[in-house]
Amino acid sequence: MRFLLCLLLFAAAAAAQPTGTIEGRVVATDGSPVPRATVRLQGMSQGGATSTVYIELTDKNGAFRVEKVPVGSYIPMATHPGYQGSTGAVPVPVSVTEGKTASGVQIRLARLGSVSGVVVDADGAPVEGVQVSLLRTNSLMGRLGVSQAGAALTDDQGQFRIANAQPGRYRLQAILNSSQFGPGPGWVEVRGRSARVTDLPTFYPNTTDMEKATAINLQAQAITGLKLQMRRGRTYRVQGMVTNAPNAPARVSVMVNPKSGTNGIGVGVGANGEFVINGLAPGEYVLIVRGSEPGAAQMTGRAEITVKDADLTNVNLRLMTPQELTGSLKVEGVTDIVSFFAGMNATRPIILRGPAGTQIPSGPMVSLFPAEPGPIGPVQLTVNPDGSFRATAVTAGSYLLNIGNLGLGIFVKQAKLDGKDLTGKRLELGEGKHTLELLLSTASASVTYQLTRPSPLVLWPVVPDLLTQNGSVFLNTGNIITNIPPGEYFVATWEESPAADLARAPEFLRHFNNLATRVTLQPGISTPLQPKMIPRDALQKVLAEF
Repeated sequence: MRFLLCLLLFAAAAAAQPTGTIEGRVVATDGSPVPRATVRLQGMSQGGATSTVYIELTDKNGAFRVEKVPVGSYIPMATHPGYQGSTGAVPVPVSVTEGKTASGVQIRLARLGSVSGVVVDADGAPVEGVQVSLLRTNSLMGRLGVSQAGAALTDDQGQFRIANAQPGRYRLQAILNSSQFGPGPGWVEVRGRSARVTDLPTFYPNTTDMEKATAINLQAQAITGLKLQMRRGRTYRVQGMVTNAPNAPARVSVMVNPKSGTNGIGVGVGANGEFVINGLAPGEYVLIVRGSEPGAAQMTGRAEITVKDADLTNVNLRLMTPQELTGSLKVEGVTDIVSFFAGMNATRPIILRGPAGTQIPSGPMVSLFPAEPGPIGPVQLTVNPDGSFRATAVTAGSYLLNIGNLGLGIFVKQAKLDGKDLTGKRLELGEGKHTLELLLSTASASVTYQLTRPSPLVLWPVVPDLLTQNGSVFLNTGNIITNIPPGEYFVATWEESPAADLARAPEFLRHFNNLATRVTLQPGISTPLQPKMIPRDALQKVLAEF
């Protein structure tokens, strides 16, 4: 009976809640309808609570209608087999008002494509067992890089096919897995020819340099008949030592990562710390070593090498021990930090919650994120009530800063490592103890704007920020942005949104400096903006370079 009463009360409360309706269509990029697409309306959460998701299917005309949706803001998304999900672009929220219908919502999906062809060796013979990869430019932590978007192995006829590839601009790479890093340490002359001559990692149609590769512009289509001919050449050996290694060699490994492409390989380390890497083609590489004693924090080290036309010997990889990092958060013009942070926490309107409903501390949060791919993980620093923090086992390496959970109007004005200003630099933690000083200010800038169409606004600094995780890039679909460090910025909006990761990368955004509006944001001032719109063809022209 009690359960039934609670159910009735819940139903009555739900019935009393003001609602509205959302309707629209799901279409392909050519405007044709997408029947039976799954539409999801994700409510924008408030106070950290889990929001309701509304799901509906489109009819034969690609239309959908969701009724009795509680008043609020929702992100419309759609999926369908054979199409790229709508989450690839920057989502634009839809507002629901009581008794009204939000109509005209259009969700665009791009059909997936495929790439197929044949891989042959330098003599024109088909090659079996070659890994063929689609590589595309993307952004990680606001920095541009290359990632694999699909791969396939060639069959006994050298044929390959990569299906369900998202539309985009790609480079195609072929790597003969069995010989990428050589057949092993015991190389011998075979029929008068060195075993180190092999088919090199090659980009379509026939180059070892990714910058010289022919890009493939894949849309909603099947690209067939591609012929990738592998380059044959001499490969080389790299020998070296891992120093400062743990006593257990099995706990030490070396990873070899080419700077162009995404394929790497791990090699073991001998009892005395020696390592041998066979079969490296000419090019630039990053060597990353990691190791640890049982129960101890991880040790890492790195070195960059260039292979030209000879073997490399005496390469030194030093494992660096975990470092101690102490620091403090101070606020400009504030002497009683404890009271300031306590007051800020008491007035915060939103309480964040983590996994399983655990409450995240409402005070400032200092995080370190690795500035490049590798074995280093993120570091979360616990900030004490007086603004101090300390970590005793931070892996040595290059990091980006993220200072989160700050109050309204607060920004990071200055960062110093061991007394040196970090403006225009990354956070480099070498061996030894380090001190990180962070100065906050309560005089941040803000901007307001009104857009004539639902499109995200992007604000990026004139001088790229190398230190912070977001690179001081602000991406928003509302009508106000706060907590902006004062300074010089470019601002624009899009006729067609790029992928969300690229839209947050300063290295990508700089290509639109001449199409954007340059603004100066003053401390403590809210500036109204009238952003220019970047045309679709201008975006496509820049994307063609990536």
